[in-house]
Amino acid sequence: MELLASEHDLNAMLSRGGEGIVDWQLSREFAQLALEDFISAGDFPASATLWEIPIAIYDAEGTVRYYEFRVMDGERVVAAIAGNAREDLGGPIARVFPMDGYMDELSQLYLTGALDKDDIPRIVDDDYPSHAVVSVSVSRGGSVEFQRVLDPATGEDAGELARVLTAEEMLEQHPELARQLDTAAMEAELAAWREETAQLWSMAKANKGSLGSMAFRGRSRSEPRKSVDESRIRAADNYGISVAKQDRKYRYPIRNGITYLACGSTSAGFLLDFIHGNGLQNLSAWNNLSWSSRVDALESKMGIVTSGVFKGATWPWNLGNAVASYSNYKVTLALGVVPNTCINNNLPGINLRGVSGLSQLTDGLHYRNVVAYDEKGWWIFKWSYIKIHDGNNIDGGWETYNPFYHFFSFNLMHK
Repeated sequence: MELLASEHDLNAMLSRGGEGIVDWQLSREFAQLALEDFISAGDFPASATLWEIPIAIYDAEGTVRYYEFRVMDGERVVAAIAGNAREDLGGPIARVFPMDGYMDELSQLYLTGALDKDDIPRIVDDDYPSHAVVSVSVSRGGSVEFQRVLDPATGEDAGELARVLTAEEMLEQHPELARQLDTAAMEAELAAWREETAQLWSMAKANKGSLGSMAFRGRSRSEPRKSVDESRIRAADNYGISVAKQDRKYRYPIRNGITYLACGSTSAGFLLDFIHGNGLQNLSAWNNLSWSSRVDALESKMGIVTSGVFKGATWPWNLGNAVASYSNYKVTLALGVVPNTCINNNLPGINLRGVSGLSQLTDGLHYRNVVAYDEKGWWIFKWSYIKIHDGNNIDGGWETYNPFYHFFSFNLMHK
């Protein structure tokens, strides 16, 4: 793992990065505060610790994008706390998610000859936490130049790397989204967010080394974390998985629940599985469908695009059609940054985010279920976390709300 991270490289990266690159030691202070918050919430054992230095996650241009701090339980990696490494891309913490490191995949790349002993590996953002492995050359001044970009699963050329779309880019690629988006309000929110984020980093840099004395420890008693019961999530997953296993056409790996292929149909299908699997309503018409028939029904009722450049896309105004057709529930646009109305009622919601470069995510749109939310803060600044449950295994864990990245949230509600 020393090949991926060294204090010398991190300091060299900081010195040559110019204005706006976050000091990795400052980022570690925030990661430590986040770890303490998540320990207090029961996510990690009290003995959990952070690795001393982060792994730098690069973007496709070779600039640092995230600082990935490992959460250790004894000698075992159990999770990562990823901080934004550039001030203009967000607040101090971007993601908190379970993981076990890169050791196995790197070992396999060396064993198969995709990497050799002279290669210097680095991790590059491919819609992080999805990633690619790059072989790099490092100059005496510490600058990094990519030589080869490898798919960590196959060792082959990774092809085009995915990246997060900004709100402006999202609307430029998908102007039809303006049908459901108040663009003036969005622009005002982005401007306010940029100003507050700049103020946050200014205050953080001025107080480096003593952030703990100014941070809000734990969660506010008046605003506790809200979460859908884990048992209800498992019931929904188990119900969907049991149907899929009976269908001879199902050939997809099962990890975080079940996929119904397109992300929109997977998110809506999870809501229907949740309703039926938890006995909230007997959905006999849905229950009688095989997995492959459910895929077809979701595609039809949700108007999922079946050809062309937008193949696989579900437009937001069609997202709730299948849920409304098969149940006495509806999907409504959330008024705030998280689908808190449904989660407060022990029901999951949906969030839409932007990404570019992944064909399976259909050029820009990715829906994921949201099963919890929380509010964190440092001094006068606060930010919302949402917990993602993604049957397509693209996302998972906690994300910090960021208007660059999150576009709509939707509540599941009884009609």
